Amino acid sequence: MLFSEPREGLFETVRAWRNEDVPPRIYLWLFSSIGTTALAAWAAFACWRRPSQWGHPERLAFIAAGVLAGNAVLSFAYTKDDIVAVAGTFYAFAAYAAVRAVLMRAGSLRPLGAVAVSVMLLALGGAWAMRSLGVHHVIVMQAFNTRNDWADVRLTWPSQSPWPTEAAPLAVIERLRQDALEADVPNPQLLPSWQERWWGDK
Repeated sequence: MLFSEPREGLFETVRAWRNEDVPPRIYLWLFSSIGTTALAAWAAFACWRRPSQWGHPERLAFIAAGVLAGNAVLSFAYTKDDIVAVAGTFYAFAAYAAVRAVLMRAGSLRPLGAVAVSVMLLALGGAWAMRSLGVHHVIVMQAFNTRNDWADVRLTWPSQSPWPTEAAPLAVIERLRQDALEADVPNPQLLPSWQERWWGDK
């Protein structure tokens, strides 16, 4: 969550470097996450030295830190990105508090310092905007994979777990399967290759 690594229990940056093929999404993930986490750490340290000036954003940021720690404990036994979804929401709260603290501090800086802070925040905001643009691409990839999973569920499920024999659960499974197969899902093979390199498939 704090550094966009590991993902699904795998350090994709290390794997990409070892394969000598680092897609741009790796740099995008690392820059946006490390930059925002460093900003939040600076803001937390600055606020910690002035507890009498804490407001609602500062208290929200420290609550976010507690949620991040608790969510990390929960995800230790089952490593999956979905488990840290709650922490991701509170991470956004911490980022808000950090950016607010930086903007309030920037008002007292010299013009050159204010320009540097503006450029830094613009770069971070642009990186997160680029990541957000990839949500649609990832959803398309996951929808296509899910549709394919439902296509061969009759072949894979009975070999992995008991197949129901009652009419009611079989009817539910068949209805879900038909709904998935009839869904109008784009084929990712028809999408530009640069989208996968910038946004991945998860």
